[in-house]
Amino acid sequence: MAGGWDRNGDQFFGEALNLDICDPVDSDESDSQRPRQITLLLWGQTFGRHSVEHAEDVAEIVIDDRRLRTGGELSFDVPSRISFKVDDGNIVFSRESNDRDARSLHGMSRAMTANMVTGCSEGFKKVLVIKGVGYRAMVKGSKLDLTLGFSHPVTMDLPKGVSAEVDKEGKLTLSSADKALLGQVAADIRRWRPPEPYKGKGVRYLDETIILKEGKARGKK
Repeated sequence: MAGGWDRNGDQFFGEALNLDICDPVDSDESDSQRPRQITLLLWGQTFGRHSVEHAEDVAEIVIDDRRLRTGGELSFDVPSRISFKVDDGNIVFSRESNDRDARSLHGMSRAMTANMVTGCSEGFKKVLVIKGVGYRAMVKGSKLDLTLGFSHPVTMDLPKGVSAEVDKEGKLTLSSADKALLGQVAADIRRWRPPEPYKGKGVRYLDETIILKEGKARGKK
């Protein structure tokens, strides 16, 4: 294994693997094969090397030892194997080695911090489509009532930091600054009535594609 270079010509943080392959020689020469060596570059984790930009007047980052906190209630504990610093308003992460775990933690630390900044400045949204005769959703304060074909409505308590609204078309929009919490709440709602594969009735994400099955056709008499 050896070092290589990335697409920008900088130092390559992955691995280089040398392989010996064989190319067939022209048939008029012989049936033997001629060995040829090629080099495969196994691209390493480069996402974590991108700095996180944040405007202090929009999303202030407070550093408490190894914990990063925003002006709200979002926080993230940076793993011990990952170091970070604030350089000219940007948060830069670095790792001490290039093994698999370190690369994973590197990218995860950068992604978690970027999600906190985006959540405080812009927020995240998830749109759910409720399809079915009589299926609907109603928001009552911090509670969400779902009518999904059961003998009784389903009532869910929205966690703190997550808001919901229903438009005229019946689409349910969830909003939150916490991307992970928002995704979990949306998944919990969808789990009550996942879309069935024949008519697509149920709860699905707005950008979700449902592959419908054909119903059983009666045999000809």
